[in-house]
Amino acid sequence: QPVVVINDCSFKLQPESVTISADGGTGQIQVDCPSGCLWHASTNEPWIIPTNPSSGRGSGTVAFTVSANASSQARQGQLEIGGQEFSISQFSGSRCHYQISEDRGVYSGVMAGSVSVTCGSQCIWAAQSFDSWIHIDNLYSHGTGNGYIPVNLDVNVGPSPRTGEIQIGELTYFVTQLPWIFKQVVPVILSLHGAKGSFYKTQLTLSTSGRSGFNNIDIELHYVSATNADKGVATVTLQPAEQLIIPDVVSFLASKGVLISDLENALGTLEIDFVGCTAWPSVVARTTTAVGVLGCAGLAYDSVSPLEAFTDTAYVFGLRQNDTDRSNLAL
Repeated sequence: QPVVVINDCSFKLQPESVTISADGGTGQIQVDCPSGCLWHASTNEPWIIPTNPSSGRGSGTVAFTVSANASSQARQGQLEIGGQEFSISQFSGSRCHYQISEDRGVYSGVMAGSVSVTCGSQCIWAAQSFDSWIHIDNLYSHGTGNGYIPVNLDVNVGPSPRTGEIQIGELTYFVTQLPWIFKQVVPVILSLHGAKGSFYKTQLTLSTSGRSGFNNIDIELHYVSATNADKGVATVTLQPAEQLIIPDVVSFLASKGVLISDLENALGTLEIDFVGCTAWPSVVARTTTAVGVLGCAGLAYDSVSPLEAFTDTAYVFGLRQNDTDRSNLAL
């Protein structure tokens, strides 16, 4: 946001603009400046009326009233405060109808995008966000008739996704930004012999949402054995809206060069890093064992974030033991 210097006093207005309904209304502007700096709110528009206090010294608040707009034309005006312009847009008396291209967007840690506005040629609109990491260039923050709003985001260093909003007139565009590296943890993967000739292994399913035009996602699989003796990293790549099912993740890791000393006696933890996420990913692990000609049986569970994996209370349901199967718990 530009800062204007007047007699060694710098002034900043929050917000920079507002949209008022055709019925009129009131609003407030926060004026930030060094103590001792004088300011005065003025306008050439008769339908914008600064109310007391309309002037002050140092930081303060300016209140204003906007008269009803009975005409069929939308209108715009400014309040000038300390050399800064505050833009006021008002709907026309004949109601305008607005649409945006989508009501939400999912972005990667460094990805930018845009949202389009559709409305009548005489209808005005303004966009603003109160989330500090969402930026809208002032040149594109308002308009008359159809338009588009570029959305620029600060890098999300993670570890978790974050959400914010852009207000476009009376509409809301919801923003979800994934971290640049989206981390998930499967607390236990295994390849072990069990009782009565059973053999347990972990199946891993990696999925991405998204649509064509999104970038491919590199996925790093970081393995550490329970004894900390075996470890390594394997990499795979997924396209948007693709699913990869790995029937035996321990054998898969070994085939990619990860050190696993004994493929039939392996137990460890897997961290999955989605690098440069441009689509929402998911991870599902399934511990399975062969059941004769019926195939495999087992329990599926979602991965968890690193923040949850080793801090949150965990609950285990459906523990059982009978003649055909039993529950195994690895900690």
